[in-house]
Amino acid sequence: MLTAILLLATHVDDWLRQRLGYFYESILSTGLGLSIVATVKSIGDAWAAHAAGAPGDIAKMLAVIAFEVALLINQLAQLNERREARRQRRAARRETAKS
Repeated sequence: MLTAILLLATHVDDWLRQRLGYFYESILSTGLGLSIVATVKSIGDAWAAHAAGAPGDIAKMLAVIAFEVALLINQLAQLNERREARRQRRAARRETAKS
């Protein structure tokens, strides 16, 4: 079932990329950037709540922060992949134009 969902998501992503092109990439990049900002804010809020002496289990707070940091790393990697793919497409277009 998971494989079918992943394959469907891949096909829909490819279809959107082909139909909408730059607009789709822009939406994804903007959303990813906003998500990164939200993740950083969430980490800061969790840390501030702990520093202010908010009641709660320290292990739970550390687990939430660890998850948010892992999510942030993943999002930054995705953003880097999108930027690198864009650079490669631009370089390929420049090479084609020179030929």
